[in-house]
Amino acid sequence: MAKRVSDEGKVRVLVYGTLKQGHTNGALLERVRANFMGYSSIVGPFKMLDLGPFPALFDTKGEDNEIRGEVYAMEEEALAHLDFYEGHPNFFQRRKLWTSREIDGEMKRVWVYFQTIDELDDEIAGHVCKDGLWQPMDPERNFWAKQNNPF
Repeated sequence: MAKRVSDEGKVRVLVYGTLKQGHTNGALLERVRANFMGYSSIVGPFKMLDLGPFPALFDTKGEDNEIRGEVYAMEEEALAHLDFYEGHPNFFQRRKLWTSREIDGEMKRVWVYFQTIDELDDEIAGHVCKDGLWQPMDPERNFWAKQNNPF
């Protein structure tokens, strides 16, 4: 069984793209000493689009969608590094939401980065990430498969 990591007194972030384990920028979370808490998701009127080298979350006026990712706990000061990386508040904006799936038996408040572009051209809008999951590595793919949510 995996060792439980306390998130008491820490901030939590749900990452869904290149900051995930095994992806190009996952080492940034190691450098800021973020602790992996587990896999979870958020649900709302959001859409995740694959923009090529990275995904982005957008608000929609349509139905709710589940967006899946990894949750990390870190010191509040570490958010400044993530904000710089994500271009907050101009390119991406950080928002606090509740997870829709429990981690350690409870829902968690997490920061999530959203794209700030208001309008999407048709070419970009056509690249929706199916099931709210972007390029999962095997552990993530296996976790979601066990949740009876095939992708």
